[in-house]
Amino acid sequence: MAKKKLKEVKILRTDYPNISYGDLDGQTFQFKTGLPGQTMEIIPIKKRPQYVKSKVRRRIRLADYEVQEGCPAYGACGGCDYQKTSLKKEHALKEDQLKRLFEDYWTQDSHLYEALDPDQYRNKMEYTFGDEVKDGPLVLGLHRRYSSHDIVDTRGCTIAPKDFEKIRTYTQDFYRERQVPAYQRRRVQGTLRHLVLRKSFRKNTLMVNLVTRSQGEIYLEDYLKGLLNLDLDGKITSVYHTLNDQRGDAVLCDEARLLYGEEGIYEELMGLTFKITPFSFFQPNPLGIEKIYEKALDWAGDLKGKEAFDLYSGTGTLAQIMAQEGAKVTAIEIVEDALESAREMAKENGLGNIDFYCGDVGKVLESLDKKADFVLVDPPRMGLSPQAMKNILKTQAQKIVYISCNPRTMKANLDQFVEEGYKLEKLVAFNQFPRTVHVESVALMSRN
Repeated sequence: MAKKKLKEVKILRTDYPNISYGDLDGQTFQFKTGLPGQTMEIIPIKKRPQYVKSKVRRRIRLADYEVQEGCPAYGACGGCDYQKTSLKKEHALKEDQLKRLFEDYWTQDSHLYEALDPDQYRNKMEYTFGDEVKDGPLVLGLHRRYSSHDIVDTRGCTIAPKDFEKIRTYTQDFYRERQVPAYQRRRVQGTLRHLVLRKSFRKNTLMVNLVTRSQGEIYLEDYLKGLLNLDLDGKITSVYHTLNDQRGDAVLCDEARLLYGEEGIYEELMGLTFKITPFSFFQPNPLGIEKIYEKALDWAGDLKGKEAFDLYSGTGTLAQIMAQEGAKVTAIEIVEDALESAREMAKENGLGNIDFYCGDVGKVLESLDKKADFVLVDPPRMGLSPQAMKNILKTQAQKIVYISCNPRTMKANLDQFVEEGYKLEKLVAFNQFPRTVHVESVALMSRN
């Protein structure tokens, strides 16, 4: 790209979650990332009717309100946009974005709930092995902003527990000393891929999952010995070695080997115990999610004797809570590992009024062809598929509570529900992921 095509643009507004707009010489430029008031150097890519689609090359200046010290990796790491912003300002910016996104549905009763705790709140981190610069020393961290290949050392990360940082640093140093190479997906070479850490906050226990290719020496016996001798606040109760020989960059599993301890760690939510295994989904901010679940159940009303569906049920958290309230629950989850944990913990929690089904939500609902009084849906980031939407509508549920980690896809699904005769009764959001651009939103719909 020729140097003369670079442009310097000050951001005027940012739409949820990270689409920014700035004007220059009578033109509007749109690009990903940034906060209002920041100045970016951008590369125009393609002219559209309303704006010029662009790519950010670098950030030139911070906004006037970005005065907090923040994380040492801020600017390099692509994780937290609000590190230098006060919680009050972050809250105001996010709520303004949500009002514009949900303009048809946001009422005077809608609002963004404040973050409970902005520090060390994550119970899971996925670190990637790589290098900060081509052919540089091994680094274990997160992807660099504006780059899909370079990895940033995340020393001093403020949203991960301190024990995670100790384990990450130990692992990085251990494999640096032994010169074990990171996996390079372009060349399909190298050994080390990811380190996935999980924590139970209520039990203060930790799970370590080292993900590598099957090729290459990784000194597992020495690594495990040093790992278990680390001076940690919590206790490591589960260590896995996962083999992944697939070409992409995702954390996938060809084979998971338990090296030490128990198959999972256990977390407590709302008086129940849940088992978290290496590849089961569990909310990244467990203490914050209790507030969201309390809101969802409050909106559900009296569930005693009702037919309730928990769709995309994960480890069965809400399914078990609804069963405890006396509902007859149908829980559907595609990840078999998560569903097995849910079955095990439901039995342990003394809950026999749940039917668990493993598979795609849309397909399972079609095969069941059941009616429901209440549906609770918590889909992945892409929202509901057309098949899932069609078969949720066929349940003829009087009430639907929709929990979403992606308000943009939630908005599209809400439009569909309204077109099909549902009325949006309530809508709120929670700053469940402070410092990042993300929030969790919750909606209540009733059938007209």
